Amino acid sequence: GKEGMGELETDGYEIDVLSADAAIAHGNWRVTRDGETLSGLYTLVLRKMEGNWFIVSDTTTSAD
Repeated sequence: GKEGMGELETDGYEIDVLSADAAIAHGNWRVTRDGETLSGLYTLVLRKMEGNWFIVSDTTTSAD
């Protein structure tokens, strides 16, 4: 449940559109649970396939 997973917040978005069907998104993430906050960065590679955007690669790092 939510208590075990915590609450996710993201900000600092930067999206680079590489072509009509490819993009890279960068940002910051924070998860708060049980009074503790974890944080880090993420990079997503997105591809547009059949009219829909899909995450094809997710690199997430922790600052903690």
